[in-house]
Amino acid sequence: MVRQTGTFRAHQAVVRLTPPRRLTLEQALGHTADDECVEVAPSAVRVRTVTLATTERARSRRSGPKRGGET
Repeated sequence: MVRQTGTFRAHQAVVRLTPPRRLTLEQALGHTADDECVEVAPSAVRVRTVTLATTERARSRRSGPKRGGET
């Protein structure tokens, strides 16, 4: 019995990722949405979502900003 080579890779999906953008602090602050925050470290500036669960993000987007001093 002869086994074919290359068939395993033919069935795998190829995912192309775009390289991350290098943002300055000012650019990151300008690109943030209401449900995101800017994380600043000595070597990087990152834009992160505050709520990671997709369903909770959608729910908070529909309900609007929280009351009680938080924006």
